Amino acid sequence: MPVENKYNGYPEMKPIYSWSLGVFALALLLNIGVALGLGMKKAMDSDALQYLRIAQNLAAGKGYVTDATFWPGQPTMQRLPGWPAVIAVALRIVPKLDPDIVMRLTCLLCNAAIAGLLVLVAWQLWARLLPAVLAGLLYAIHPVALFLAYYGSSEMLFLVLVCAGLLAWSHSQRWRPVACLLFGAACLERANFLLWLPLAGVILGIYIARGKIIYHRGLLVRGALCAFLFLVPAILWMVRNHAVSGHFPVMSTLRGQTFYGGNNPVVADEWKYWGYWVFPDQIPGEKRLAELAQSGFSEYDADVYYFRKGDAYIRAHLFEMPRLWFGKLVRAYVPVPWKPAWNTYVAGAFRLVVYAGLAWGLMLGWRQVAPGIRLAFIAMAFANVVTVVVFWGYARFAFALEPFYLPFVGLAAARVIEEWRMEG
Repeated sequence: MPVENKYNGYPEMKPIYSWSLGVFALALLLNIGVALGLGMKKAMDSDALQYLRIAQNLAAGKGYVTDATFWPGQPTMQRLPGWPAVIAVALRIVPKLDPDIVMRLTCLLCNAAIAGLLVLVAWQLWARLLPAVLAGLLYAIHPVALFLAYYGSSEMLFLVLVCAGLLAWSHSQRWRPVACLLFGAACLERANFLLWLPLAGVILGIYIARGKIIYHRGLLVRGALCAFLFLVPAILWMVRNHAVSGHFPVMSTLRGQTFYGGNNPVVADEWKYWGYWVFPDQIPGEKRLAELAQSGFSEYDADVYYFRKGDAYIRAHLFEMPRLWFGKLVRAYVPVPWKPAWNTYVAGAFRLVVYAGLAWGLMLGWRQVAPGIRLAFIAMAFANVVTVVVFWGYARFAFALEPFYLPFVGLAAARVIEEWRMEG
């Protein structure tokens, strides 16, 4: 039986909280150790730098703006607001500390928190100490997690919110509205998670049709309330973007760049980029983004322009798209590095072990998982795959799902340890 049905109180949970805190502390030490080894003061770059610039402006009271675009000083809609808001709070708390260090430490804290939270998630699933602790420890040593945390990636906050949402959902009916708000807040780090809602609705319908969940009027009311709460954070952000652009709904004006960047002749036909992504500037014959901005295109105009270009490419090459879709899936989920290096091979080997443990863990424990949590896991998996197929193949997209494999991997690893002890 899932723990949510077996336990309905805190006394049995006290020991696991201690273990969760211990795993968090161990993970934090490991994260700080890696950061010190690679350089705590290393400057942020790529998307982390853009998040940091927005956060600095927020902390300084200048609004949600950044100079790291072709529309400097204007309110931006490119980057989602969750991670910059958290970094802005951290910058206000320690204003004299180097901003890169503040962002890195915040991300390391979040990454360590995920390890501790996964202990609790696995406990909620199995009510067994060893699989729960193993799940947290496996995340603590996940090479991709350590890498992304060091570079200030927004995935860490996303995972904290989803883990917290799963715990709230499993705790009791009263906590489920809180869970939905947490899941909704996670969409402000990863907009593709909005797909969770329609996919969850489809899966819920299948469960009802198969008799795994009994339909009643209260279920419909609660479902509508949960859907509303889930959408509240995204709607508030889209209302803000409507005030900026005059258009609705707009979650991010990077949608067009990522969509066209993952659906074009370069990524379809060149082996080096097959299934991957390129800046639209690299597509032969395409106008540079700087040219669009100089000709009067706004962020929103450029987003729509690129989205239509990507849509036109797909329509013109629909018969050839399965090859590109396959490339995207390979890029995201097959842990073989395209740029060979020792660190990428280590990360790939770890992911292979995780996949093998997941397969066994699902066979051992899937039937024990409560229907509501099954629904969440399946919907998250589908949303992840849809994101990869629609946009582009990237192991970083796959990583957003991998921590939720680890409770099952922990269950499989615990079985190995228990059998080894019995034989000994």
